[in-house]
Amino acid sequence: MVCAIAPLLIFLWLLPTLPDYVPMHWNFAGEVDSYAPPVMMVWLPVLLLLLAVGLLVIVRWPQATDTPWEPVTEAGWQEYYVVNRLFVVFMSFCVTALNFVMTYSVVGLLSIQWCWAVLGVALIGIAVLIWRTYVIAHRLI
Repeated sequence: MVCAIAPLLIFLWLLPTLPDYVPMHWNFAGEVDSYAPPVMMVWLPVLLLLLAVGLLVIVRWPQATDTPWEPVTEAGWQEYYVVNRLFVVFMSFCVTALNFVMTYSVVGLLSIQWCWAVLGVALIGIAVLIWRTYVIAHRLI
């Protein structure tokens, strides 16, 4: 949770030192095509913090992550919840990494292109979760 709050605190700490306008949007070539006051970027760390909190709630109540492929045995459910819990931890790291990349790109410490790497890793994680829950459900039926 501290890792999810840190980018917001860093952003708020650096906010007074930022110029009047900062890059807000980049095109596919990596060129800035939109500028805005830095205060407009506060919503992003807040949104990612809320997403991280949501993932932590899912860890507490794993039945919220049920898929169409549900195991029928108790052993299947136990393995299913372990896989889902690992997925939520993985996605929490992805959200935190995305939060850091977005925060540091606004202040010029990282390239915004790193977002694509984080999003790619997150999509791979989602695909692995779907495949894994499918395998668990069909192996133990």
